[in-house]
Amino acid sequence: AFVTYGYHIVSNGVNVTSSNGLGESFNTASAQRSAIGIKADGTVMLMVSSGRTGSYPGLTVYELADFLISQGCVTAINLDGGGSTTLWSEETGVISHPCGNRLWDHIGERDVPNLIVAY
Repeated sequence: AFVTYGYHIVSNGVNVTSSNGLGESFNTASAQRSAIGIKADGTVMLMVSSGRTGSYPGLTVYELADFLISQGCVTAINLDGGGSTTLWSEETGVISHPCGNRLWDHIGERDVPNLIVAY
């Protein structure tokens, strides 16, 4: 399998977000975000944040990287954080959706041809 992504936002425990990836306006906009981080002990952290709702504006990419560092991640990559991003568990179903734990579109969840599976 092959994963494409925006770019590294944490390297060696340091926030390395820069304007080289998707541009400074993308990095500084508050929005829905998703990322994968790896802690020093090898633990993988999958992270999804809500955003652009009345109660929560979301995170900038800089804030996303700082949050992952605060959770012990030493490396992390930024993933797509739009309406197609959902964190799902077999036990509970949808855990987190970028628009406040609800379906994004009026017609239902978006069909997405790729996913990351952890088990």
